[in-house]
Amino acid sequence: MSHTTTTLTLPGPTGAAGLAGDASGGILPADFRISARSGGSDFSPPAGLPAPGAGAAALEVNYRCAERIVSAATSLLGYNRVRVGKRIRPVAGADPDPGAFEIRRHAAGEAATGVTELVSTWRMEDGVDSEQIAILVRVNSLLLGPQIALWNAGVPLRSSVGPELLDRAGVAAALAWIRLAVDPEGLIPADLETVRRRPSRGFPGWISKWFVNCRSVSNLRAAAMHASCWSPRS
Repeated sequence: MSHTTTTLTLPGPTGAAGLAGDASGGILPADFRISARSGGSDFSPPAGLPAPGAGAAALEVNYRCAERIVSAATSLLGYNRVRVGKRIRPVAGADPDPGAFEIRRHAAGEAATGVTELVSTWRMEDGVDSEQIAILVRVNSLLLGPQIALWNAGVPLRSSVGPELLDRAGVAAALAWIRLAVDPEGLIPADLETVRRRPSRGFPGWISKWFVNCRSVSNLRAAAMHASCWSPRS
């Protein structure tokens, strides 16, 4: 949080009021504005706010992480072209263990297996409680593989990924293709409609009516033959 947070201090008749804000503006009052063009680095109070002496202060101390983690996060954020101008540092007395941060490389497609093996080692050999382990990814959909692998390994977990992920366009299309391939004699018309749309191949919309009664490959071939001889005007 401290990598993106700035506070605004507003003096008032009974003392100063402090407001914290981040790049989303979610914890600032509604009348504060954050410049999208600045990447969230420009925090501006409302126009005409009667607050002489108001000022901003960057929150630079990270109170939670070990020194190596703070250093690594700061290095990563240094690649951003626009960010709040400040230097992040760990709190005095933070864990100095160089082993607190480690980079492990894995082959493509082995992330879920690698995560499961690592978490299992922490739990079984190092005695780490599951409540102390968190898996972070760039986007939530990337949690699906590790979640399934950990569940199969009997690791207790709570995940932000639920069944709604399966309804996303790309995932739904992939699952439809898999069902068609696994059971070509048990076709589902809704799956045929999904694969008609993804990937897009320029099929006319009226062709969907021919999928309604298709339950097998032979049904689909017969529908294709009829559709080739039919036009919307006929």
